[in-house]
Amino acid sequence: MTTYTLLSTVMAAAVIGSVLTACTKEQAPDHRDTAHTPTSITAPAAPIEHAGAPRPTAPPITATTPTPAEHSEPPIIDLARAADRDMLVRHNGELAWEKECLVLSVPADKGGALVFRPSGAENRWDLSAFNHLLIDMEAAQGRELKLKVMAKNPGAKDWSDTAISWMYLDEHQRATRAIYLLRKYADRNQHPQLSVFKNMTGLPGGYYTHWLSVDPTHIIEITINITPRPYPQTLRLYTIRPADPVVPAILGEMGTRFFPFIDTYGQYLHETWPGKITGDEDLRKSFAEEEHDLESHPVPSDRDKWGGWKDGPRREATGFFRTEKVNGKWWLVDPDGNLFWSHGVTGVGVGGARTGLVGRENYFTPIDPTDPLAQFGDGKEYDFTAANLFRALGPKWQEQYLDLSHRRLASWGMNTLGMWSQREMMKMGRTPYTVAIHYGYKSLSEKLPDPFEPSFRENVRKSLERHADTAGDPWCIGYFVNNELKWAGPVKASEAAASGPPDMAAKQRFIRQLKNTYADIGDLNKLLGSSFADWDALSQNRDPLDLGPINSDCERFYRQLCEAYFKTCREEVNRLAPNQLYLGCRFNKSDDILMSVANQYCDVISYNLYEWEVRVKHWAGVDKPFISSEFHFAAQDRGMWGLGLRWASSQQERARLYRDYVLGALENPDCVGTHWFQYNSQAFTGRGDGENNQVGLTDIGGRPWPELREALREVGQKMYLYRQDTPDAR
Repeated sequence: MTTYTLLSTVMAAAVIGSVLTACTKEQAPDHRDTAHTPTSITAPAAPIEHAGAPRPTAPPITATTPTPAEHSEPPIIDLARAADRDMLVRHNGELAWEKECLVLSVPADKGGALVFRPSGAENRWDLSAFNHLLIDMEAAQGRELKLKVMAKNPGAKDWSDTAISWMYLDEHQRATRAIYLLRKYADRNQHPQLSVFKNMTGLPGGYYTHWLSVDPTHIIEITINITPRPYPQTLRLYTIRPADPVVPAILGEMGTRFFPFIDTYGQYLHETWPGKITGDEDLRKSFAEEEHDLESHPVPSDRDKWGGWKDGPRREATGFFRTEKVNGKWWLVDPDGNLFWSHGVTGVGVGGARTGLVGRENYFTPIDPTDPLAQFGDGKEYDFTAANLFRALGPKWQEQYLDLSHRRLASWGMNTLGMWSQREMMKMGRTPYTVAIHYGYKSLSEKLPDPFEPSFRENVRKSLERHADTAGDPWCIGYFVNNELKWAGPVKASEAAASGPPDMAAKQRFIRQLKNTYADIGDLNKLLGSSFADWDALSQNRDPLDLGPINSDCERFYRQLCEAYFKTCREEVNRLAPNQLYLGCRFNKSDDILMSVANQYCDVISYNLYEWEVRVKHWAGVDKPFISSEFHFAAQDRGMWGLGLRWASSQQERARLYRDYVLGALENPDCVGTHWFQYNSQAFTGRGDGENNQVGLTDIGGRPWPELREALREVGQKMYLYRQDTPDAR
């Protein structure tokens, strides 16, 4: 039977469902039907000691974080079994079999692949009861193996209907790595036991919902790819097995005692892990130890005060940041004329793990409203990062943490405050920064402004003027105007205009263009198969139209739309801050028309590149530097459930993915920087939109993740030598 299910899991889920139904009625009432009055976090069960004393937390259910193997099930592929070896349908490389495993070898500079498909009548694996697959394997040869592992649905692509994980193995290392089975948002309805968790994308047991998803009921192929390396590589593969039920047993075992599940530090209460905060002294000790760490890791000696390359080629000093192509590579140039590569992070400041309380009060361990820590909540939200920094640093925690953050970035080899960084950080004159410009606008379509509206320019101007104190500041690199607009492409943008309200400026512009092109509405009707009586009827139309037959007209309108947008933004940035750079709108998708117009008006083209590596296709005629203005990698191994947009099996692999991503960006001649998203941790219970990903450079206590910090330094210390391709850089 190739459909892989566990009767015991199904039965357990039914039991858990009944338990949590009772739990929901008793402790987690639906706030739409039942009044629930918040206090600071929730009404205190008993007074809690002053913030200066260690804070008690409920004992964890387990002494240590369970490893994935402890929750694993029998393998779906066991290469010690002769029958399972028939599931290997294709390979690339030299194949051999040992008693317990398959062995794949590839020569230097060559990649390899193993492709498995289920046998039997159904030809699929049903893994819907589980959160991930565990791959048991060993690097028999090769200094470091980097593997791309995929579990696929029919018609799978890298961005849909597939689960993807990148994994690393050191030579002679045998280890188990996870590939996560991310669900689509709606799939949570299949597990009503989880409905007690509101506004959280990552749920107990590692269940994670996202549009980058796979249908776990219909896995038809598992592929393991070996990335080419400049040395021979050999992989031993033993088993592939599902792990961790979607509905973890702890929910049923504890019943109503599961709540609260967040301790007073904002951490998951029912597990422990290396580095978990167990008392205020843990926080104070960590910050004291970090001072010694910073003393032993000074700012790289080849940096000037801006973070530029003082030992590199000198260019013209203009007193501000600018761009220049040097020997075929784009660079930023700092105010002193030194080459500059922007190694940064977004959201630097004291904010972070702010989370909603309303309707979820029972999630949280109570805090006495008279406790000094109550100041970090308002009855609607609570900021655990701020509370923890107060515990660690005392009354002047904000001032101290801002100072520490500047010193951290310099020690880590970072030199830029990315978008959404705290205003106070920017104005301290210690780290170059970028500015986020947002404004209200009338929309052409979802998250796409209508740049033909008379109010568009005024709104951009007013938003820029709110940041007038950054204009002329040599520490200000430039301005991102907007973020991840939904550029629709020629046909869809034109269709949105054609079905818009009659007074939409973009619609009026599009119809004028059509009237200049077609002598009569009848000519347009013939092409579209429509029956508009006259141009006014088209103006009044609100029904969707298929404009594919007039693609050339759509392209002409779309180019005008793009030019109106970028030209206006460019002019308004120049009006306020002629010495700063216009950094674009942080694309997450693009097309040839959009890019050709951005090339004309942007100083730097920005992309939010949530990829495993930096891959940017510049279209013909485009010659501008670009910056990866957002990216990150997350893991579930230390107390967080959310995985973000790209993920890893562990903190160690998260650090390696960071290293490879930034090194790849440094090797790209057009890339002038990478900005990690984000600096501080997100809340375990989610920000406003439910995002609760383990993506911070720091944890909920404001403490750096040690593995990622070392990767930052590994890249940051030598980044200019990497960029210049200096032989001793590696």
